[in-house]
Amino acid sequence: MGSAEQPVVAAGAVRPRGARDQGRRHPRRRRQAVLGAAAAQGRRRADAGVLHRAPDVAGPRAGAGGRPQPADRAGGAGGRGAGRDRRRRGVPVHGGRQRHRATAVGARQQRLPRLVHRAGTHVAGHPPGVAAAVRHRQRNAPVPAGVPVQSHRLDLLPGPDRHPGQRGRRLLLVRERPIGPPPRGGDLHPAVRSRREAMITRSRAGNRLVAIALVMSLAACGGSGRSAGEEQVLRYAPQLFPVSLDVQQYPAEEAVQTAVQQGLETLTVMKDGQAAPKLATSWESPDDRTWVFHLREGVTFSDGSAFTAKDVKGSVERLISLKGSLAPLLASITAVDATDDRTVTFRTSAPLGTLPSTLSLVFIGQGDKVTSDAYWQQPVGTGPFKFDSFSPDDKVELSRNDTYWGAKAKVSKLQILNMPEISARITALNNDEVDVLASIPPDQVAEVSGVDGIKYGIGPSFNYYFVWFNQNNKPFGDVKVRQAMLHAIDVKSVVGDLFGDLGTVARSPVTQAVFGSAELEPYSYDPALAKRLLAEAGYPDGITTTIQWPLAGGPNIRAMAQAFISSWEKVGIKVQPQEKERATWLKDFAALQWDMNLQTNTTGTGDADFTLNRLYTCEAKRMGYCNKDLDSILAKARASLDQNERKTLYAQADKIIWEDAVGLFPVDLKNNYAVRDDVQGLEMPVSGRPDFSQVSVG
Repeated sequence: MGSAEQPVVAAGAVRPRGARDQGRRHPRRRRQAVLGAAAAQGRRRADAGVLHRAPDVAGPRAGAGGRPQPADRAGGAGGRGAGRDRRRRGVPVHGGRQRHRATAVGARQQRLPRLVHRAGTHVAGHPPGVAAAVRHRQRNAPVPAGVPVQSHRLDLLPGPDRHPGQRGRRLLLVRERPIGPPPRGGDLHPAVRSRREAMITRSRAGNRLVAIALVMSLAACGGSGRSAGEEQVLRYAPQLFPVSLDVQQYPAEEAVQTAVQQGLETLTVMKDGQAAPKLATSWESPDDRTWVFHLREGVTFSDGSAFTAKDVKGSVERLISLKGSLAPLLASITAVDATDDRTVTFRTSAPLGTLPSTLSLVFIGQGDKVTSDAYWQQPVGTGPFKFDSFSPDDKVELSRNDTYWGAKAKVSKLQILNMPEISARITALNNDEVDVLASIPPDQVAEVSGVDGIKYGIGPSFNYYFVWFNQNNKPFGDVKVRQAMLHAIDVKSVVGDLFGDLGTVARSPVTQAVFGSAELEPYSYDPALAKRLLAEAGYPDGITTTIQWPLAGGPNIRAMAQAFISSWEKVGIKVQPQEKERATWLKDFAALQWDMNLQTNTTGTGDADFTLNRLYTCEAKRMGYCNKDLDSILAKARASLDQNERKTLYAQADKIIWEDAVGLFPVDLKNNYAVRDDVQGLEMPVSGRPDFSQVSVG
């Protein structure tokens, strides 16, 4: 609607009902509507709080993912034309029986595609049931004061600041956290329809019922929705979507690894804590500074070109040159030689017994192309799938590689979809729009466990949470302060309350599923001891500090931060929370611009060397921690070819890190997943990176 034609009206002014548009005259002419501040400022005309037309809602931002939306035939984001067109986009037309208030849509609020609202069963104007209120409180934990939050959260259930009980479809808005009452456009009042409007509404409702009946009849004919001769497509919605397919630039990003490993392969794979053959069939170490790997015969890339030792040489050398997160594990490699087409020789400056396991994370591309950024937009590999397209922030599409050297993929196509909100992912699974979900948060498990048509599973994991203390900053250079931080936390209660069956109290700096983990005694919960340690360190009145964590950085990460902050406050430690967008968090983390850092982590290879040597040596310089005795033990473990000796040495290293209180290690996480009941053959590995090649649907 043209804003230039609207008169300027003061907030709280009264406008007679006769001023309504022709054909929408309210039969109760004596009633008057009070305009709210938002309407009075000319941002949107508020017809006494009733939405007779769809509001002017901005479409999804570029690259936001989800279904494409119809173009605005009116030529813009606002105006009545936009409102009429958006009826096809799921924005409700006023039905006459709802109780509405005017919805003022801020510049930072967005429409969320692909979301289905399940209307409550309570009657309009009445409070919701107790169960709904309890679920709402569980899913909307309070935000710590001062958190600079930039996340998106969906509020599908009524709350104290929203009117409960709207029946039928509702306008769903994504709004920013922390939760606050939305702008009100006027007082609530029951809507009354004219006879003409009632007839139109009944007609529309009838059309919808006919459409629903048709869809149901088609579904009944098709069973699960996949016909016998239909192309089989597997749809996976991960917790995090890959930022790139350049796995060498992001070698420790689980989302990138999961996507890339469907099309590219490694020389070895980890099975039961040991390196097993993949593109390499065997290997040996003729001396303590040489490794020789023999490559599989008859392997080709998906474009038909031959796989040779030169591809291994080019891929490994590029990875080392990037000096990324895997660089410390490969730092002692001095040369990679393609001895012949089927043999690769690695030469090292020091014994490197961990090389076979480390190579399970080095993906092999075409050696003469891996240095090109364009190659990684659609990388060509030797795996069971080949990449068709990669749309950042939307989806990755792959198809079966019919020339694959191993067992052919059982589905013809694989889609990895970007759905940042867990509520949207669960809704899509229930609506058969997604086949596989992983990493379901503990407070959402009830939505998929024991539900008809869905199978739910749980298993061990290499993933865990930690809080690091930046020892470059006072007062965390003092071990007594770090120990006080640990004794102030009732870890057992926090883990039980937040994770239930999906977490166990940590007993080592790496999870119990990792080769080389020790079984140590958790720090006791002792607030009095925590205060005494602070006093001995010179802080009898406590300290003031900060803690940062990445937005959507893991299950219940914000609630965990809240629990820690509350516990620390009881012993005189005042902590300012800092929740950051992932890009900002990564930048600050790398620059050591933090006091405490909360995050999840994983041991990618399943070998303790992956975590301990990358993170806790003096050379790593991750948080200002340096212990020469630890460095000596880790060097011996890395050089040894004796697995029993390595395991003993890593257990000693675990104990040093634990007693030095380098960090707070509260919980070992478990993997969980949910699939449609027609999905067969999925195995969720301990790494959390599933192989979809032998998964079928239908």
